[in-house]
Amino acid sequence: MAIAISAVLKNNMVQIEQATNMMETNEQVNLLRECTKHSLVYLIQLSKIPEDELFKICLEFWHFFANDVMMKTRGSALF
Repeated sequence: MAIAISAVLKNNMVQIEQATNMMETNEQVNLLRECTKHSLVYLIQLSKIPEDELFKICLEFWHFFANDVMMKTRGSALF
């Protein structure tokens, strides 16, 4: 499950950001925002399970996510 969630988020991050940052919101945009939030919460919950491989999968996604945020806020990668 963690592999699937992280793969979908990673591979569609740009599209998700573009769709959810629109000035005009509608039901589909709100649904996408909620689904994205739930996906991130699931990854947080999965990170808490005491299983090394599962934790590594989640950690790799959080590294990607944090790096993506930092690149977009500062304009260059820190990691």
